[in-house]
Amino acid sequence: MKCGGCNEVDIHPNKSNTYKGRCYCIECLDEELRDDLIESQYNPPFKIRNHDAKNKLIMGMELETEIYEEEDCVGIQTRKFKNFLEKEGILDFYHIKGDCSLDYGIELITQPFSLEYIKKNHLLAKTLNELRKRKFDSENESGNAGIHIHIDRSYFSNPDLIKMRLFFALNQEYLWRLSGRYSKDNEYCEYEEYDYYSLMDRPLHTPKYSALNLGLSNTVEIRIFNSTLNYKRIMGYFEFVESICKYVKETSIHNIVGGDKEFGNSEESWKRFVNYSKKYRYLTKLLKGVQNVDIEA
Repeated sequence: MKCGGCNEVDIHPNKSNTYKGRCYCIECLDEELRDDLIESQYNPPFKIRNHDAKNKLIMGMELETEIYEEEDCVGIQTRKFKNFLEKEGILDFYHIKGDCSLDYGIELITQPFSLEYIKKNHLLAKTLNELRKRKFDSENESGNAGIHIHIDRSYFSNPDLIKMRLFFALNQEYLWRLSGRYSKDNEYCEYEEYDYYSLMDRPLHTPKYSALNLGLSNTVEIRIFNSTLNYKRIMGYFEFVESICKYVKETSIHNIVGGDKEFGNSEESWKRFVNYSKKYRYLTKLLKGVQNVDIEA
């Protein structure tokens, strides 16, 4: 019989080339699957994954990843990946959709979770291994693919958000090194240029593509990270998010600006944050690659 898409290629119907009751050649099947991914706008109901109900620091991840060789068929590989998640019983932790900013990629969105939950479960490591097996990659110099981490906005007070915004503005160089991005100039991750005095009069709102996105009603979004399928690096990103969220709640503006409100001391500001974060194993390893800052005992 002929392909149900192009009506040119002779095919033998089987389970692997059948989709929605029609049989396709490889090229047409991949196109059908890709189109459905790109057009998918379904947002599943969120279910928080948290071992400790008292822990109010809840985050979620959007991971963008691509297949860089067109012949590897992103639609078909995504279907195999989705089947794996279902077989492992972890499909309900994710939502898979297309992303118009990626030529041959997908966006993997998690349910909201606590850092403790993601550390005690092995689902993330299994997921990343399967993505690699399906020929997905993320660390490409194009910089198109990123990791965006959302935090429940109710965790923060307005002063907390002011301190975080100031920290991001003051420590752009260090954050760029931490992020794994190949270029500082990225239209999807733009840093603000504010000092302490100019920031005090600003509304708690930022454009969508800000490195620290405060323009959402329910979450705060950190957009600085380059995408990766490296488990330890992603865990370091999660630990950074928890650490900076707790840091801005517990520390003073004086520490955020490195002891200098007038001009801001980035080196001292970063050093104080690094010393605060010493309990985080994965993050500490990442921070060593940012700057040789001695961590106080």
